[in-house]
Amino acid sequence: MDGEAKYYLLEDCVRNVFGRVMWSHKIQEKQAEIQAHYSLAMTVTNVTLAAATSVGLFSIMFVDRFWLKLASTLASFVSTAIISLSKELDLPDRIKTHRKAAVEYLAVKDQLQNLLMKIHSRTVPLERLEEEFSRLNESVNYINTQAPQTTDRAVRRASRALKVKNDDNITNKEIDNGLPPLLRKGNPDELNGHEKQPQHRQEH
Repeated sequence: MDGEAKYYLLEDCVRNVFGRVMWSHKIQEKQAEIQAHYSLAMTVTNVTLAAATSVGLFSIMFVDRFWLKLASTLASFVSTAIISLSKELDLPDRIKTHRKAAVEYLAVKDQLQNLLMKIHSRTVPLERLEEEFSRLNESVNYINTQAPQTTDRAVRRASRALKVKNDDNITNKEIDNGLPPLLRKGNPDELNGHEKQPQHRQEH
């Protein structure tokens, strides 16, 4: 295999990892958004129920109605249950963990993009590029082991955000959508007309 062919082979490997990192970053990002939405909904619901309970207890002082006492008791019970559930789920910590993973993936994604730029320039020796790719690949593997679990809902949202249709493979066109025009594979104008061969994508 000649030197130019080795550059192309390395580029394909880097693009494959770039696509998986781009995918993982977006999933973690969407999972954090989902958890933040749940946390806000629980907070608003709890505040509303607490206010309803206070109003109900105050009204009992003037209106002795059974249904008012029952409603106030139920509101208080549900509010307590939400507080307990919120502590059990620890959503703020989960949100923080998912955002941390997303930031870590984004940092590696930028470094992989920079590596692709170096490969395209053909001004850096192949051995140095391979060493850099090896280090970045190790970083990706480490982040993968530390990243929190995600849900199917986050995967679906990430799919829509990245315009990905297949959950098992990521195409060259989908990878190119996350790269600057000059780093895309082939003519950027032609990519809108057809997809390249699919490459394997990391599953969550």
